[in-house]
Amino acid sequence: MEEQITPLKTGIKYGGYLGMATIVMQLVVHYGGLTNLTGEMQASDFIVQGLTWIIGFALVYMGIKYFKDNNEGLLTFGEGISVSLFIGLFAGIISAIFMYIYAAYLMPDFGDAIMNNVDMDEMSTQEAEVMEQAMGFATSPIFLAFTGFIMKLLGCLIYGLIGSAILKKDQ
Repeated sequence: MEEQITPLKTGIKYGGYLGMATIVMQLVVHYGGLTNLTGEMQASDFIVQGLTWIIGFALVYMGIKYFKDNNEGLLTFGEGISVSLFIGLFAGIISAIFMYIYAAYLMPDFGDAIMNNVDMDEMSTQEAEVMEQAMGFATSPIFLAFTGFIMKLLGCLIYGLIGSAILKKDQ
């Protein structure tokens, strides 16, 4: 008896691949000294971001293609979107867990490094206090994990829209 391939099973498989690829990429950036907290764009930022997009799109595309190949060569647009959202869901969960650990333990001074690059000299005392509180929340491990999850889900949706449009084949 042949195992039925579903969007959920495909999403778990390729979401795991994408989640692990995200972790490896973040560790390479961190330990390779490519983490940029200055606020100024550098060439390494473009390279890292470009590689992230390429890897993300490639894995979502491969997941959709895997589903299509195991579904008698048929793929509706909705099935492709379903596969990509499941990939994003599972990759997002893996990435969020890692991002929490990363922000809390591997780089706990992340928030302080960002705050050092904010020019508070031109702000009033009250504005500076509000900014400091907002930045403290925005750089907390929980917030970074949550936004990472949402961004991974949205990114996979966008990749899925493109991949599904390319691979779509109704009967």
